[in-house]
Amino acid sequence: MATRDEFVEGINERLEDVELYELAAKEIEQGGVVQGLWVKALAEAKNNQEEAKALYPKLRAQMFRDQRDVKTLEEEYRQDARRRYAEEEVWTRMKNRVGRFVTLIETILSKFFWLIKWLGILVVLFFAGGITYDQWDNPNLSLGEHWWATVGAIAGAAVLIVIWWFFFRLFRGAKDST
Repeated sequence: MATRDEFVEGINERLEDVELYELAAKEIEQGGVVQGLWVKALAEAKNNQEEAKALYPKLRAQMFRDQRDVKTLEEEYRQDARRRYAEEEVWTRMKNRVGRFVTLIETILSKFFWLIKWLGILVVLFFAGGITYDQWDNPNLSLGEHWWATVGAIAGAAVLIVIWWFFFRLFRGAKDST
């Protein structure tokens, strides 16, 4: 059993065939036939004029359908080309936005690592200065306590510098690979 859409499509095709056959019949009456198609109809009818007149509307109707299909395909191609162009335009804009976002993130991270480096240096300087101040302020501290505190400050500074260097190299490696 045919669906409703198939049924309606069949009716539309039959109505279109009637219109196309009428156009072809008018061409024959007016003598304005397509010469190449008329020759083909004569060839298929073995030069019989009456058979060629009967065959010509069928061939002309098919030619009308083919012309309509070509126009439809051309329009679909133009729409597809416009859609592809729009998609490429969107893709280009998106890549530009992502590029600007990545640049912004790189700048923020660069400033962040710069800040971390200098904060680490300041912490080490203040820590070392605090040890010296404590030594002057509290003469009861032994020299051993100051020595280990100084080594700890220097080790802490070294760790901060290594961490900063590692992240900086990692960040630079990611930037250079893009």
